[in-house]
Amino acid sequence: MKFLEKISFDEKGLIVIIESGEQLVELNFGSPLVWQCVDESATLHDKEEVVVSKGEYETLSKSVYLDYAVKEFGWYAQENSLEIKHYRLLTRNEIVDVISSEKPVVTEIEA
Repeated sequence: MKFLEKISFDEKGLIVIIESGEQLVELNFGSPLVWQCVDESATLHDKEEVVVSKGEYETLSKSVYLDYAVKEFGWYAQENSLEIKHYRLLTRNEIVDVISSEKPVVTEIEA
């Protein structure tokens, strides 16, 4: 099971570090449109969501959070010709949801 080690958001982008087994994995989401970190037991269980890929993170094509982002911030994506997607990291202690036009760059790092 994965554990959330660190989240940072600065000029380098939104960087999430997770522990997966004996290794650390860094996911850099660049400049996301919106993101949240929620305790895993407090998240909504959206029966209508559609997960299109899994791995270090999930990619969702339909979700309540994506609907919210499109409603509140969709104008920005339209003005800048961005195709936004919902990425989700499931960890044992937290769930990180990211709405971004950039697919995360995944890098294994030294522990």
